Amino acid sequence: MKQIFGDQKCVACVGAVATGTTVKEFEDFTEGGPPYSDVDLYKYLLHKGYVLGGGFSNLSAAKINESTMLKSEYQMRNNPCYLIVKSETQTELLHAMYWDGRKVHDPNPKTKDGRSLESYEIKHVFQISKYG
Repeated sequence: MKQIFGDQKCVACVGAVATGTTVKEFEDFTEGGPPYSDVDLYKYLLHKGYVLGGGFSNLSAAKINESTMLKSEYQMRNNPCYLIVKSETQTELLHAMYWDGRKVHDPNPKTKDGRSLESYEIKHVFQISKYG
């Protein structure tokens, strides 16, 4: 799922891909408009039966790939995550992406999905789990 370049809907795209819904459904659920916040994503995920787990921050110096073991021995492979990375188009901004446990889903319309985790400057990683 791709956003329109510059529409600031990357968080909405992450919410939609993570839950198998649409960006419109995410937008209808939230009260504000883009840019969407982490809190908007947290609320939407809870509404859809998902929980955002512990986060990992300050990863800019780390080389991240699908075999990376993060704090508390959290393995990226087979575990969905909400990723916050340094934007490649506007260096002062951050960008939201979804990791499905095997590949990156990057809402940036100029970027092909499935790029290596190592090709991004990852700032934060939050695991996503289904509950219930």
